[in-house]
Amino acid sequence: MAYTFFKAQNKKVGKSLCEDDFLGKAAELLEQAKEVGCEIVLPVDTVVAKEFKANAEHKTVESDIEDDWKGWILVLKSRKLFAKKLTGVKDNRMERPDGRL
Repeated sequence: MAYTFFKAQNKKVGKSLCEDDFLGKAAELLEQAKEVGCEIVLPVDTVVAKEFKANAEHKTVESDIEDDWKGWILVLKSRKLFAKKLTGVKDNRMERPDGRL
């Protein structure tokens, strides 16, 4: 889900899971959140790889994802950010980059 929001902000997401048919809705939600002072917290770093298999070439990026790469999992900076933002929250929902909750 995060990659849809990134692409709605004109960021490159490579081959990451992205719902192109919801780009308009993602942009709308980002704008609505901004208007009412609500923060949509998105990852700040991610592990990317060209394929999902053991020992695949991979790296951590904090910016656009190159065309042949796919985002797979959040890494340390994002995890720390989410932990900080979720402190004291009683309920939350988070979707993983592969679409699983």
